[in-house]
Amino acid sequence: MNTSEELVPRDKSKLLIVDDEDLVRRTFQRILASELPEHQIEAASDGAEGVEMFREGHHGVILLDLYLPIMNGLDAFRQIELECKARNWEMPCVVFWSGFYPPDTIKNIVDSNPAHYMLHKPVTAKVLMDVLNQRLA
Repeated sequence: MNTSEELVPRDKSKLLIVDDEDLVRRTFQRILASELPEHQIEAASDGAEGVEMFREGHHGVILLDLYLPIMNGLDAFRQIELECKARNWEMPCVVFWSGFYPPDTIKNIVDSNPAHYMLHKPVTAKVLMDVLNQRLA
């Protein structure tokens, strides 16, 4: 735990993909590895695993599917918020995504903080990279 008053910055060199669909994870890992070769790209298959990986890595950006097994995207986001507050960490930029219409809670999170974003599947590589590059700037 960070005991100083200074907020620990997020690690913009680390990206985390959290999606239960193996093909989606692998596809986006390939895209990101190609477009952002200097970044470390990790992936988790459910929300609980994503939270645990975040605890270990304090990633700069998280690509987070809303509908996941074990822990859904909203619950994972809330756990990540709690973790950041407990450790005095800067909150990562979270890019939510889903093939379904997002609940109002997610829309409110995105509307209240421009660091976060909502993408609708399917997502093109260009759109994904535009959104990520804005959050890594």
